[in-house]
Amino acid sequence: MELITDSLTYIYDFDVNEKRLSDTLYKFGFETDSILSIIASMQKINCTWINNFDYYVNDNERRLIFISIKPVVIRYPLSPPKYYIIAYFERPQTFDEKGRLLDGRRATRLRKLNGQVFRKITDRVCYTIAEKYR
Repeated sequence: MELITDSLTYIYDFDVNEKRLSDTLYKFGFETDSILSIIASMQKINCTWINNFDYYVNDNERRLIFISIKPVVIRYPLSPPKYYIIAYFERPQTFDEKGRLLDGRRATRLRKLNGQVFRKITDRVCYTIAEKYR
């Protein structure tokens, strides 16, 4: 867990069931029960990463949320793991005829997020399959 304050960044390593986790969440002003519920949900679906991501379009700040899920599948030895990465945008996005995310309303260039091409689920949600979870 990474906790950022005005002047310091704290990095803690907890077992999810440790009382120290609840105590730390409480100390930093988090809603402990809500966070523990989110953690339990993340574990249930094998979610490895949730992150807010800031980006700019025409000098305007925009935000999206990344969620990475590691599927439970049998892999070949030495093959890299795969992650489903889902991006949730705050505004509708533009896609080409193949459902790939475009870099703007009139653009024909694909927008890559973390070097990955994303495909449409809805006008605000898209996904990719990647070897890295973030």
